Amino acid sequence: MKRLLVIYSAVILASVLNFLYAQSNQNLILNGGFESGFDGWLPLWTRDPNVGEILIDITTSRTGEKSAKIIHKGEHDWSLNTAKRIPVNFGEWFEYSAWFKLTGQGEAILCITTYDSKGDPLDWTFAEKRTGETISWTNLTVRFPIPNEVAFILPRVIGIGPATVWVDDVSLRKVNTTKPGSNIPKSIVLENNFIKATFETEHGTFNVVDKRNNHLWSQKSISSGIVFLDIKTNGSNQLILDMYHPQTSLELEAGFTLANDAPEILMELHSSGAMPELIHFPHPFVTEKGTYLVVPMNEGISYPVDDESIKPIRLIGYGGHGICMGFWGVTDGIAAQMTIIETPDDMSIQITRIDGTLAIYPIWEPQMGRFGYTRRLRYIFFNDGGHVAMCKKYREYSKRIGLFKTLVEKQRENPNVDLLIGAVNIWCWEKDAPAFVRQIKEAGIDKILWSNAQSPENIKKLNDMGVLTSRYDIYQDVMDPENFKYLASAHRLAY
Repeated sequence: MKRLLVIYSAVILASVLNFLYAQSNQNLILNGGFESGFDGWLPLWTRDPNVGEILIDITTSRTGEKSAKIIHKGEHDWSLNTAKRIPVNFGEWFEYSAWFKLTGQGEAILCITTYDSKGDPLDWTFAEKRTGETISWTNLTVRFPIPNEVAFILPRVIGIGPATVWVDDVSLRKVNTTKPGSNIPKSIVLENNFIKATFETEHGTFNVVDKRNNHLWSQKSISSGIVFLDIKTNGSNQLILDMYHPQTSLELEAGFTLANDAPEILMELHSSGAMPELIHFPHPFVTEKGTYLVVPMNEGISYPVDDESIKPIRLIGYGGHGICMGFWGVTDGIAAQMTIIETPDDMSIQITRIDGTLAIYPIWEPQMGRFGYTRRLRYIFFNDGGHVAMCKKYREYSKRIGLFKTLVEKQRENPNVDLLIGAVNIWCWEKDAPAFVRQIKEAGIDKILWSNAQSPENIKKLNDMGVLTSRYDIYQDVMDPENFKYLASAHRLAY
């Protein structure tokens, strides 16, 4: 009898476990393969009117007999949403997946919209992954935990630009994995004699008070998609964040270390593994009207933060047509906040607009497809000096890392450097450059840098007249023409 009871209990336990597994493995999206038409889906939305249509395609499918086909002719975005929001709990993990085929110039994006308990949206494109044109059916899958404050999620397929997109086998499943830390404090304080930095764990932002002038510098959260798994301190001056980035499936560790004897915070970001998407972190410091950004683009530019004519722009940190020195900042002319980029390779800065004013945050790019080395930023706060104090600080930093070299030092190696100081840079397509330069010298201009190509004979005549000669050039990569088709864009490809 006992033997029968044990067997009976084991059967019941196995049935319960199978039921629980089935529940956890259940596809939470109704009609993800579109075999029942558009049951469970809302009508296609497009930002521009009359530029998109959606239909059931019975000739193209990955599995089953049907797929959804979206034809979009507009330049802006479109969205295909599931019909019902799904209630969720903090710390639950989900896997969201779909298969795509795409032709055209646009993109298709798999993403989740998150909502709070009141039904207000928190993040329109949480845990996004995207694809451009594909040769065959391509899978996008993202795994993510539910962040704090999120009560509902809405699975979406969205896109940007003109394209024909097929979608099939959309699924959302709950998966079992480690929960994010449930005992994370609401805030953590790092403090020295100069600044008091309070890290708000709900949004992952700093509020920094400069004790010397009581100025408050505050960050505001952007849609980075990063989820905090754990937050801890190491001593009294270091904050360590364990994070998860759904777009890349990377676990990240960020350390913020407050200097003992300076108004500075060093940020170090660590990870390893493949990095198929960009990482936007940390969040930007918001700006106030009447202040201006300091951006070392070309000769350097200051942008009034409330100038509505300035459009958002992304600038690379490692070459021409980006920033020419590794920093950015904001100031009212007296107080200032500066960020030095200690690892400017494989990154860019994004100038964006938040609540009507301009702000800047970093974007980390992969190193040969992987996260690679530790990424570093240094926040510096000034109570006086404005942009001049920033420039002096960067000069001091460049000396420390070996970048700095004075014109006097360069002149010892090349006496012609003296001709460069105070010279005008002339771009001119005049064929008889020597005759043109004689006119310039007669007008009282002695130091000249001639930057356009001339014949060898004319170059010698210009040099004999004390003119520096050079030419503008950009060295292009050498590539097999068979690989050009894999490039997103190309400028003056040469065979």
